[in-house]
Amino acid sequence: MSISWFYLIVAGFFEAGWLYAIEKSQSFSKYHYVFIAVSSMAISLYLFALSVKSIPLTIAYLVWIAVGTVSIAMLGHFLLKQPLSLLQFCCLLLITLGIVGMKLAS
Repeated sequence: MSISWFYLIVAGFFEAGWLYAIEKSQSFSKYHYVFIAVSSMAISLYLFALSVKSIPLTIAYLVWIAVGTVSIAMLGHFLLKQPLSLLQFCCLLLITLGIVGMKLAS
């Protein structure tokens, strides 16, 4: 895996991180979570920008959003105790397989 793909995957995790922090900030009333959210946004965007130097933009964007989607769903389920049905879990698995497929095809 090239460093660009590593940056892209980590950027997706930070994408989920800022969403989680926004949820925990309770409508921006807990400022340390707001700081975490803004920092995570900036890191995510920076790593995404680094990754598109060698990964085509459309592929990078799809993977970035997919990693963020799967990550926030897992954070929501395990940390926020949000329910995840079997069908939803299967769909997340398909998204994950799509990420792997995008990497293998590029």
